[in-house]
Amino acid sequence: MANITIEEIISRIDPIDVVSEYIELKKSGKNYMALCPFHPDKSPSFSFDPEKGLFYCFGCGKSGNLVQFIMEIEGITFIDALKKLAQRAGIQLTPRKISERKAKVFEVIKWTKDFYHSTLLGSEGERARNYLKERKITIGTIRNFEIGLATGRSDRLLKEARRKGIDPSLLMEAGLLTAGEGNVLRDFFKERIIFPIQNILETYVGFGGRTVPWRNEEPKYLNSRETSYFNKSKILFGLSFNKENIKKQNSVIVVEGYMDLIKLYQEGFRNIVAPLGTSLTEEQCRLMSRYSKNIFLLFDNDPAGRTAMERAIVNLLKYGFKPKIVEIEENEDPDSFIEKYGKESLKERIDLSRDFLDVYMKLSEDPSETRKTVEKLLEFISGIPDEIEREIYLSKIASFYTIPINALKSRVKVTVVQTKKKDKRISSEWILFLHMLDAQTNFSKIIKNIEPDDFDDPLLKRIVEKMKKGTGFNDIITDLEQKERETIISSLVQIKERQRGTWEDAYRKIEERRIRKRLKNLTKMLEQYEREGNKKKINQILKEIQDLKNFKN
Repeated sequence: MANITIEEIISRIDPIDVVSEYIELKKSGKNYMALCPFHPDKSPSFSFDPEKGLFYCFGCGKSGNLVQFIMEIEGITFIDALKKLAQRAGIQLTPRKISERKAKVFEVIKWTKDFYHSTLLGSEGERARNYLKERKITIGTIRNFEIGLATGRSDRLLKEARRKGIDPSLLMEAGLLTAGEGNVLRDFFKERIIFPIQNILETYVGFGGRTVPWRNEEPKYLNSRETSYFNKSKILFGLSFNKENIKKQNSVIVVEGYMDLIKLYQEGFRNIVAPLGTSLTEEQCRLMSRYSKNIFLLFDNDPAGRTAMERAIVNLLKYGFKPKIVEIEENEDPDSFIEKYGKESLKERIDLSRDFLDVYMKLSEDPSETRKTVEKLLEFISGIPDEIEREIYLSKIASFYTIPINALKSRVKVTVVQTKKKDKRISSEWILFLHMLDAQTNFSKIIKNIEPDDFDDPLLKRIVEKMKKGTGFNDIITDLEQKERETIISSLVQIKERQRGTWEDAYRKIEERRIRKRLKNLTKMLEQYEREGNKKKINQILKEIQDLKNFKN
């Protein structure tokens, strides 16, 4: 990283500007508070210290500096978060030694993407291209999405990589090889149409593979193996290149799969995303919430699609979305619908989409069916963080089914995370530590007078030891374990809101404690020398004891 520290990067940017791009901060005492973006939050539990760029959530316990904040909210790696902040600070980063391996893995993933793409466009890909042509996917779309092909040979990628001098361990680390019988390496994808997947920073991190129709292998869709580079629950296909349009239109259409998204994109829809073969996860909802809270669910109208939609609604409501449902014909999917009826008809269906509650509220002559429907609706709204919004939905359900609202309330199991602020006893050493961090230009003067042994807390002792060697606080907490980071930041956030006196007051208490410790040790030594009858040592210790008592007074 060319001698640039995290401390230097953070010192060159405005922490409030960074965090405010993602959440709405409100001044509260010396800190700022907000609804936590990392869990369903009904009242502000996210505390942010703008001076140090530290955050702590009293609800879910997430904590860290600006690097951890960007990592969590963007769902990206440490290096990518650091690069993002460095770019904002106007600093050019060069890869650190610890990131060289990661850089090589990303290069190999990109090379693999190019290899699969060229395979599809070459002679080996003719059959697969014809299939895509039958699906009305144009050659322009193939090039635009860089769609590729994994052939039927189990070592096609591996052999090409070796021919190019690429270390197979990099492919293994990227989740693109697997060890077969006898630990023989084989390609992870075989006879599949390949869809390259980018993270939010437009870095290629993995692939989705659809079985070719002449093989028809299960599962129909297969993603790259989970690795430290690729986590399918934290990525949305299409978000990397559609995010600006989603912001501009203030709406997002969620479809189920790669082909649905590609087909709609080809027809001019530019605000679409798709989960990677899974139900819409909480992490994906959190990621989308950065761009728009107006969401349209366009799922397959079959049993599997309806189940996936219901799971999506539960998670979306937790994060404050207003989900609307786009209704299409029975057993149709977005791809087949647009093929039969055209894009204008789909636009009309989107315009006519209804609130999830209006879609699911249905009357039935069978009381047991009505009960099941009501229970499903209550499951949907149980996670809504805002109490007033939850009450409004309950009132609608009660009115529609003529059920007393209290009867519904008794059945609602509220799953919103309740936040409790834990009080922490403020010790003089924590106050002293906070004063050290607040010292700014006087820090170098203060740190000279402080020793690690002045702190009883092992964590503070370790941090002070590193700070005395010149390591910046932000660099230190970045390397801490999560629990340690949570301990240090939660303590500092809470202490900052209290009356804590001056630096001199805190340092005086530390000096008093040093004296008490020394007096205790001297008393033990005095007892020992009295037993030995060593008058010279006894006189020396008595003099030191008197000097310390005079200094104390």
